Amino acid sequence: MQWIIWECATFIIVKRSPNLLCTITEVIDYCYFFLDYYAKFRNMLPVNSYVTVKGDLHESANQSKNVDFERIGGNTENPVGFMMTRWLLHNKSFDFVNLILSPDNSPLDGCLNWPSENSHRRRHEFSLILERLETYMNEECVVFFGNFNCSIDCERFLKDQMNLNKARIVENDNNDQLEAYDLSLRKIFTVTRTQFNFHENHDWLFGTCNGQLVRKYDCELEPFLKGSLYEPNIYFAPTDPYELGPTFGKEPNFVRTECPAWRSRVLINQRTREKIHHDSFSSSGLYYGLVGEAEYLGQSKPVAMICTICLK
Repeated sequence: MQWIIWECATFIIVKRSPNLLCTITEVIDYCYFFLDYYAKFRNMLPVNSYVTVKGDLHESANQSKNVDFERIGGNTENPVGFMMTRWLLHNKSFDFVNLILSPDNSPLDGCLNWPSENSHRRRHEFSLILERLETYMNEECVVFFGNFNCSIDCERFLKDQMNLNKARIVENDNNDQLEAYDLSLRKIFTVTRTQFNFHENHDWLFGTCNGQLVRKYDCELEPFLKGSLYEPNIYFAPTDPYELGPTFGKEPNFVRTECPAWRSRVLINQRTREKIHHDSFSSSGLYYGLVGEAEYLGQSKPVAMICTICLK
């Protein structure tokens, strides 16, 4: 295979779309689009042959034993589940699991009590997927990618912002609204069922230093990263939600209807982590970041992991 160089293979794993209900043909086409793009970027020959499995998920699963999927919840508009495809390179198996978990119901989720009900639900859903794929976890390479829909610890985040700005929440009869003001009556934040807004500091707070000011509140996946799974350090801004604004390209423009968070992720099993090749001239041979960081690609920005995996 033309991608094999010194018994190593280079892969790009991209969270392409939040919709799980796509055809296996589309998934393969997306993979090879990015492989071809990266090959040209590295002056390498692109992969020019592969077997296409046609049809929807049900038909594809019947045609190939290397395709597995399960829908574990959600509805037509917000499906919850996974699709796994297996690839064989030099007699080594590579399993790619595209998944989508339940979203929050409103921006108020987790603001008064975290983990929220939906955070617990997502953890339960991911646990079900891991149980379903337990027999694969010790294979050569297992990659989980997609829309994890993770939320940050909003309860602790809002409390810290109130302490930092010496602000307090104004009492009102509406339990569906949180508004905080500082000592000079400057509005710090507004959170309702349809709004999550830090006003003039919103983009600065979530976008400065690639989101590192709020990165410590991203802890929903921590229970899974202490065992069989690994995620590289995140040094990029939240993946959601974006809008096209007048300053886009100079600084992130986040939609004020949801709390920004790292919802699109790429996780790998420990055996894959052990096989990642590190360049002798750098501390890491792995890239983990946003695709189209300065471009508007929709509310959700794709995440890419680029690494070299040793096959021997």
